[in-house]
Amino acid sequence: MSGEFTVLFLICSFPIGMFILFLFASNYFSSNLQRDYVNCAQRLEFQYVPPQKKFEFKLAGFRLGYPSLVGHIHQLQCRIYLRHVNGGKRTNKTHTLFEVYLPYHLQLGLDIKPQIAVISFLSSFVGNSDIQVNDSVFDEQFHIQGHDPNQVYQFLTGERKMAIYHAQQAMFHQATLQITDTMVQAHVRKIVRSPDEMIHIMKQLVSVAKTLQPNQ
Repeated sequence: MSGEFTVLFLICSFPIGMFILFLFASNYFSSNLQRDYVNCAQRLEFQYVPPQKKFEFKLAGFRLGYPSLVGHIHQLQCRIYLRHVNGGKRTNKTHTLFEVYLPYHLQLGLDIKPQIAVISFLSSFVGNSDIQVNDSVFDEQFHIQGHDPNQVYQFLTGERKMAIYHAQQAMFHQATLQITDTMVQAHVRKIVRSPDEMIHIMKQLVSVAKTLQPNQ
């Protein structure tokens, strides 16, 4: 009888022990991540925002609470944060987003992102075709959307196109650039915890945001 009790005890205690071990490992990862983000905040002269919750349990599963960074560069409001993304087993589910907010709304319905054949095909299929700006290099590299193609064409001056193109090239293999009416964003499919990498990406976004001002 005692042998059966021991086997039952081991069977029941194993998942509990694994769960406790998982919590310890998650807590260790979370503490290191927060420490890294505190260091990054100091390097960037940003404000460190701690996670609202250290752990979060949802129907989709267990998630960590993530810290974020907020601040200003050249009077432009900036934010760096982590986001959980549902994906396949082989994809990293925690991505880093870098955002530089424009001080005004462009009111163009603008959406510029790197050109991907599938996106271009699907947009054309639903009647939302890619806007061409008569620049073979830029048109080949970027998928452009907007309410009025003529307004978008006039807005994308040579200086603005050059800034967007160089920013994406500088972040190649690092981040995906996106520009909308309200922000310039970079999407990185991993957790970025290096202050040097953060500074490099933010520098590219700010350079683009500065050219989008009305006097440019």
